[in-house]
Amino acid sequence: MTLNIRFDPNLGLLEVLPGSLIIPAGSFKQRDDIRTATFPDDLESIDSNAFAYCSNLKTLNLPDSLSTIGKEAFIANFSLESLVVPDAVVSVGDYAFQYSRSLKSVHVGDAVTSIGKRSFSNGWVLSDLKLGNSLTTIGEKAFYRSPQLNEITIPDSVIRIGDDAFAGTGITAVVLPSHFSDNPPTEAFEPGTVISYREEDSVDSGELTSAGWQSQSISGLWTTKDDRLDSSEAVQTISWSIEENQKVDTLQGSDNLNFEGVNMPALTNAGSLKMNRGKDRLSFSVNGSATALFNEGTINMGKGRDQIDLLTGSLEGEGTIKLGPGNDLFSGFGQQSLLNGGKGHDQLMLPTGRYELLPEGKRWRITRNELTMVIRGIETVGGQQTLEGSLLRIKDLEKSSTLIIDENNISWT
Repeated sequence: MTLNIRFDPNLGLLEVLPGSLIIPAGSFKQRDDIRTATFPDDLESIDSNAFAYCSNLKTLNLPDSLSTIGKEAFIANFSLESLVVPDAVVSVGDYAFQYSRSLKSVHVGDAVTSIGKRSFSNGWVLSDLKLGNSLTTIGEKAFYRSPQLNEITIPDSVIRIGDDAFAGTGITAVVLPSHFSDNPPTEAFEPGTVISYREEDSVDSGELTSAGWQSQSISGLWTTKDDRLDSSEAVQTISWSIEENQKVDTLQGSDNLNFEGVNMPALTNAGSLKMNRGKDRLSFSVNGSATALFNEGTINMGKGRDQIDLLTGSLEGEGTIKLGPGNDLFSGFGQQSLLNGGKGHDQLMLPTGRYELLPEGKRWRITRNELTMVIRGIETVGGQQTLEGSLLRIKDLEKSSTLIIDENNISWT
């Protein structure tokens, strides 16, 4: 695997260049001359000991494409002050950031399911810690001896907290999900820590309609716990609405959801719809309305080979759609602030017509009939009805272009 880099010794700046998908084990171990590290948008993995004992590494901006942080990847980075673990990362390896004695703030992304043992232990000044809502396991001594850490919110998704995970911290009281009440993880905290439990919504089925949330007696379709949707088989519904500040998550698995609208959008989203890990498909069709999907919020497809299809009607709104890690496909067009492909080879399939494409840094602005969609991380563009294989690589476009898609071909000037 090729690792392409550029290093400025005067600035202490290490640039890992595009095309470097993996940083192999031990690549920059004990490099005291590195003060800042930057990474390309296609980086997938930082392997064990890759930046171990880089004692002067102070600035670290991990890319959204990153999915794996290996064992001891950044151990003993004494100068690192803050860390954001991107949403695509699934696990943080054992000892990954141990002995980061200057690390004050850690925000863990929403895709992380596991934090390894001693991952952040001996964080002497760590005071700001936020855990993502997909986290299930906190390893042994994960935050051991972090004396300035005085409070923590444990997400409902967590099912295991290892021994001494928060021992040696300043935490004197903690509120846990109620499912811990039968077997409290007392060994995870300092002796004498007051443990209480928050009430979790009762698991009850329900349906989200254009009128909002409605309970049903049928089990297994929706649950009201965190507004979660479980759909192991294809589910069809009529005109859903997700309100502002409402979060709707699917449980883990491959979901196939078909939204239909009659005289109104099939889905109106002002909140958050998140599809968890799996091979997921969302399809939208509408009768009597030009808009199939009205998105002012966020749709996150999660990890997996996912697909969004606008079968009839268009996309409207100023929201964001994240396709997530995996080789994903979006079919359709309309107004949207950002369609973010994420890690993997992602495709945008457009209806027939004439489009204007304008580059804006790492993004492209696509306009048709006064509707604008901004894309990032999309590798190829094609037509919904053109022959398979008739695809345009975005990287082949170096400046503004006109894209013409008909039933047989795709061309650009």
